Amino acid sequence: TGYVGVLTAVYFATFLLSMVLSNNSAAVLMFDIAITAAQNSCADGDDGQSLCVQQMVFTLMLSASSSFSTSYGYQTNMMVLNVGNYVFLDFLRFGFPMQFWQMIFSLIFVYFLEQWYLSLVITLAA
Repeated sequence: TGYVGVLTAVYFATFLLSMVLSNNSAAVLMFDIAITAAQNSCADGDDGQSLCVQQMVFTLMLSASSSFSTSYGYQTNMMVLNVGNYVFLDFLRFGFPMQFWQMIFSLIFVYFLEQWYLSLVITLAA
């Protein structure tokens, strides 16, 4: 599936980790794997690899910060679990479809953006 498949695999693996770990832990654990995958899957020279690495980092940030499917992945999910009388299946029922669509739109967004726009977004976020 090429580079899009690598982006999807990193997004999905980070999403699975962020279901049981904090978003920071998931990002730290997947960072080296994601960078190595980006460098190995892009053979377009230095400029192409730079764009692939930026796209991969952006994908990693988006996937690590989206934990909607479980109550364990994020602190506020744990806070509302008892107060709202939610059960674990409520998070799966409403969170997994939202996670799926966020994955689709995030990968489209990241893959089709130009390098200057990614640099601008990363600079403004810092």
